[in-house]
Amino acid sequence: MKNAPLFLFAAIAAAIVMSVVGVLAYAEIGATQHGVEIIPHDAYGDIRMVVPIDQDDPAALAFRLNNIANSDKAIASYGGKLTARVDLYGPGVKLFDNPSPELAAVIDQARSAGVQFRFCHNSLNHFNLSTKDLYFVKPSEVVPSGFLEVAYLQTRGWVINP
Repeated sequence: MKNAPLFLFAAIAAAIVMSVVGVLAYAEIGATQHGVEIIPHDAYGDIRMVVPIDQDDPAALAFRLNNIANSDKAIASYGGKLTARVDLYGPGVKLFDNPSPELAAVIDQARSAGVQFRFCHNSLNHFNLSTKDLYFVKPSEVVPSGFLEVAYLQTRGWVINP
């Protein structure tokens, strides 16, 4: 018991050293990227996120897709893999019904980056829409209930609308 304070000090010192070494492995202090200092950070690891969209608001969808794109860049810089999915339900499904050229370009860019999209069957029926009416939506991208799908993914470890 006499050595307990020394042991505690050694354990704390080792933890601090390991933390610093881990952080430095992913970003050199003072390094910059595009003129901005890089923030040291541990590796993110594998992250699965689902972003629910339930409003017919093109600006909100574009904003969330931009968030996903920025997250993808960060995870590539710090180590890890991002799996991102956007689940649209309620009025949100209407965003893919004849989107503006600007929104279509944002959607195309997100798809090409690997973002997945899912569409609520209940909402499509409510708004009298089918996958044929929507911007490049496949029948395999339709789920029975968009709202329930988000909860289902949460029970399987997905992060919801971070």
